[in-house]
Amino acid sequence: MDNSYHFSASSTKGDAEEALKWYELSIILEPDFALPYNDIAAIYQQRGDSEKALNYLLRGIEANPDVLIIHENLMRIYMQSMDLEKVNYHKKRIQEIEIKNLLA
Repeated sequence: MDNSYHFSASSTKGDAEEALKWYELSIILEPDFALPYNDIAAIYQQRGDSEKALNYLLRGIEANPDVLIIHENLMRIYMQSMDLEKVNYHKKRIQEIEIKNLLA
C-alpha cells in the first residue's frame, strides 16, 4: 500500500499503539467523525492487515459517506483484491464528492 493513507503517528510500533488508543478514544467521543476510522485503517494496512483496515474504512463510511480519502483508500484495497465492481463504485463516489465540493 502506498503512503496516501492519512496517518499522523510515526511508523514505530510504540507510537502506532499509542495512536490506536487515541483514535479509538476519539471514536468513542465522536463516533460520527470519520477520519479516525481512516487513520486506524492506515495503521492496520501498514501492518499488512487488510481485513482490519477494510473493516475500519467501512465503519468510517458509515459514520460519514462523503469523506473522499476513505473512498480513495477503499478503492485501493478493492483494487488489490481485484473486486472491480467495488472499485468502480468507489471511483464513482469519489467523482460525485469532488463535484459536490466544487459546487459548494
